[in-house]
Amino acid sequence: MRKFNHSYNIIWVAIDEFDYRSFENDLIKYDAYLNMESKMLHLASILNKNKDSRQAICYADGVENPACLTSIQFLIEDRIVHMICNFRSQHETLGRPSDEIMLKFLATKFINKLKLDIDNISITCNIADYHEYEI
Repeated sequence: MRKFNHSYNIIWVAIDEFDYRSFENDLIKYDAYLNMESKMLHLASILNKNKDSRQAICYADGVENPACLTSIQFLIEDRIVHMICNFRSQHETLGRPSDEIMLKFLATKFINKLKLDIDNISITCNIADYHEYEI
């Protein structure tokens, strides 16, 4: 089963700590997440200066092989942080569960750096190739 241009939302709950290396089956992906985690302070500072900015975006760069998660953008509207996550690919059962945990963790890191009053966070995932197949 493959779906192109698939989207879904994640209900955010705070996750303050997470051991990336507990998912050793996909270290390339988690190296990309570690790289993105290091950018959360910078992204929050962009929106702390201008809550209407559309430039709080980071890319999964700095890794040898392209990660499935390609970018995250943060936008604020009506005291809600919108976290838009773009994936080139995601496996329904092997990738999505751990991706959701990691995105909640990154959202928590971001929110903790934000100095604005926020009521909620909305996490939307856009996947170019969403798939399930037998291994």
